[in-house]
Amino acid sequence: MVRIKDVYLQYDLKRTDSFRHNALDDYNIVVVPETDSSTVVDFEVLVEGKPYVRFEGVEVNPWTQGVGTALVGMAGGRWIKTVQDLLEYAGKPPTASSITFTVKLNTSARSLTVPVNITQNTQSSSQTDTKKIDITEIVIEGMKAVNERLNITVKFKNVSSQDLKNINYELYIDGQKVTSGTMFEPVALRSQQKASYSYSWTPKQAKKYTIKAVVLDDEKSTIVDISGSTPSREVDEDRVKELFLKYDKNKSGYIEFDELQDAIQDWYAGKISEQDALIVANLQSKKIPLSDICVECVTPGVYSPDISVEKVIFPEEVRKGEVCKIKVILENKGRGDAPEFNVVVKNIKTGEIIGKTSTKLRAGETKEVYVEWIPESTGEFEFEILANPDRSIKETNYDNNRYVTNVFVRGATTERELKVEEPKIEEPKIEEEPKVEEQPKVEEQPKVEEQPKVEEQPKVEEQPKVEEQPKTGLPSVSYVSGESRTTTTSGSAQIELSEETRNFILIVVGVIAGLTLLVLLMK
Repeated sequence: MVRIKDVYLQYDLKRTDSFRHNALDDYNIVVVPETDSSTVVDFEVLVEGKPYVRFEGVEVNPWTQGVGTALVGMAGGRWIKTVQDLLEYAGKPPTASSITFTVKLNTSARSLTVPVNITQNTQSSSQTDTKKIDITEIVIEGMKAVNERLNITVKFKNVSSQDLKNINYELYIDGQKVTSGTMFEPVALRSQQKASYSYSWTPKQAKKYTIKAVVLDDEKSTIVDISGSTPSREVDEDRVKELFLKYDKNKSGYIEFDELQDAIQDWYAGKISEQDALIVANLQSKKIPLSDICVECVTPGVYSPDISVEKVIFPEEVRKGEVCKIKVILENKGRGDAPEFNVVVKNIKTGEIIGKTSTKLRAGETKEVYVEWIPESTGEFEFEILANPDRSIKETNYDNNRYVTNVFVRGATTERELKVEEPKIEEPKIEEEPKVEEQPKVEEQPKVEEQPKVEEQPKVEEQPKVEEQPKTGLPSVSYVSGESRTTTTSGSAQIELSEETRNFILIVVGVIAGLTLLVLLMK
């Protein structure tokens, strides 16, 4: 159940007890809930019993310091922007001395009666015509040193009883106009409303400067002393922790958005410096817990590295007893350089660090480093690769410093060699394909030298068995000293040739054999 612990009126983010200004711009109604747990409520504000504003589904918890709503808004079909408008909406006369609000959180309700005391704003027409704008303050923020950027803010207020449009402004530094312009066109600056404008300036000399601001009919000057050296940007770590503990009001372990708003309000109120406010803003935007407080991470103008383990690559084949080079790809994603830091490879199961190296990384740089390892056993291993494991370097982010991967270790080299001989990958048959050198077996084709076995064919020498051929039974003839003689025999006939005839036959046979050989060679 939600109860209402307190209800109050707020002006310019500070508690007040009455309406002192006619304009409602800086007025809020705030309710402080009381609950034992986080819950969602309906938040409603009534003015003199008439519904004015309502929000549904507002989340509150035991640490919620307040739920508020601005009083400027639409109600009853009209724009409510002054106390007089509010009185008219509530059905009360313009001279009413108070307004009663009723605030509800679900079924819990509480009333608040606020006195109306705006007589000090009721000025004579002559006074109103005399002055319309009041420059309340010139704020100079930043390090007042040469070449350091300063932010000049001029704050002013519409002190007239009328809304103002087309307000001209100017800013001078040592008599020289540095900026000018026109504000509130077409939207007007309402009566009693505050406003401001800013200008960034970087002094180039060490001296005293006169800053003069002009807004419509008012002007104001101030002096700023610029030193010749830049003050140290270092922030004490104890101060950072002090700010963290001060604004971690919800005890969530982080600076939340509403807690940052508290810091900004304290800065506006002059309770903390601009640098302190920027430190709290960095703690909130980067979600830095107390355990990771990093001076470099939250100091304005100082940048820190962000080391990331992008990828880890093992060799295609890891063997027992052989050196394994593990490639680790690192990247510095931060805006600051990373001095030397360690990179380790750790066996997740045993916790043993199997390899280690160190390196440096400039802002935005990507680098490959190698860690060597000699496996002593086979099987599957799971490793984590850690960059900056001891956090010796303060970073803006530590979540990307770890990479997990697996690798399988095979047997020793001797076992591998027996298996590698089977694929014979080492013979990239590219050298065998060009067997063009072997294809020209033209040298072997000319076996013509062997084909002419004609030397064996001329067995013509054996053919002249003519001596045996005359077994035909014909009478043999022989020639003696030029005369012939015929003899008849009873056996087979034999022809006897003279030596000259035999020689002639041999010559003819030889010529035929030679011609045959020549024909074969010509083919």
